This record gives sequence, structure tokens and C-alpha cells, in this order.
Amino acid sequence: MSKYKYALFDWDGCLADTLSNSRRICSELAAENGIQFTAEIFKQVVGDWEKGALAAGFTNTAEFVARYNKLMAEGINLVGLNPNAAKALKDLSELGIIIGVVTSSSKQIISKQAESQGVLQYISHVVGLEDVVNTKPDPEPVHKLMELLGATGNPASALLIGDTEKDIIAASRAGVDSVWYAPQANTEIYGQMDFENHQPTYTIADFSELLRLFKS
Repeated sequence: MSKYKYALFDWDGCLADTLSNSRRICSELAAENGIQFTAEIFKQVVGDWEKGALAAGFTNTAEFVARYNKLMAEGINLVGLNPNAAKALKDLSELGIIIGVVTSSSKQIISKQAESQGVLQYISHVVGLEDVVNTKPDPEPVHKLMELLGATGNPASALLIGDTEKDIIAASRAGVDSVWYAPQANTEIYGQMDFENHQPTYTIADFSELLRLFKS
């Protein structure tokens, strides 16, 4: 039996195929603000909305975040799940694994997206940006989710699955093992992981590879 009892998932770009819609919205908002949109700007902004937006050249970061969230909420039907993500959640749930989502996006939006995709039933708790002071790569949201799931004091029993360096760093700082979800579509946007400085415990390219980690 695996030592892992808790699965902590990132949402955007990991469970959910949100990157194309998110990138489109960020590009439109950048154009409105006279900012030349690049892949590096997108990588900088995603998951670190206000600080990343400020660094990218947005002067009114609060307005940027509010408009981004509004447009994402309006495009909820444009968001699907990544291949085999729904099956992975179902299989883990049936295995008795307790599942949570830790996201730097709005919990309200993520919960609605999960409900629309029929997977909210598998998720015990969602921790979003409105629940914490510091988002990933700070470990605060990971600690918060583990507290809600009943895993506080037992980080070795949890496995965090994410698609960015921020996820892997947050897991490491929280003392939790990590899985880097790295399908080709994501690496084309983010580039390769800086393995020298940020070493995930495992790497997968498809969610069909995940269940074995909770069985071994």
C-alpha cells in the first residue's frame, strides 16, 4: 500500500486545460494596456497575479485581476479537463485517497469549473487565492489545504501534483513530495523545469500514469 493518502492538485494547466483561454485573456488585457505580450510575461503572471502583473507593466494590478477573473468566469464553458484527469480523480477517490485542490486562482471560479466538468464530487476542499495571504510558491496554501484535509503534521502522506515550478517549490517548502505534470503542450509554454534547483519527486506526461504512485 502506498504511503500517500492525500492528493493535492493544482487546477490551472494541471487538472484543467485552462492555459489557452488564460493566455488569450492575458494577451487581450496586455494589448489594452499597451504591453507587448510574450510567453515570458504569461509565465510571470500566471499564479502570481498582482505581483506578476506589476512586474509585467500593468499599473493597476487590482483592475487586471478583477477583469481577468470576470473574463475567466464568463468563459467557463471554454474550459475542459486535461486528458485522463477526470478518470484519475475518480480512480483515486475509489481507492480512498482524499483529494484537494490548491490554486492561485479564485476558489469560486475553480469550484464552478470543477462542477461543470462533473468532478467537484471527488474534491473535498479547494484552497484559492482568497483563502491565503501568500500564494504559491509560498507553502501557506499547501499548509492550509492539508489542515482542511486532516493531514497536518503528516506531510509524508501527501503528494502534490502541479504543472509549474511554483507548485514544485511550494511542495518542497511544505515538506511534501511532488509530481510535475509535464505534457508537451505545457512545456511549450513554460519551458523545461529547472531540475538543478527544483527537483520534483516524480514526473508524468499524462494522468494515466498517476494512479500507480498511489498504489506502489
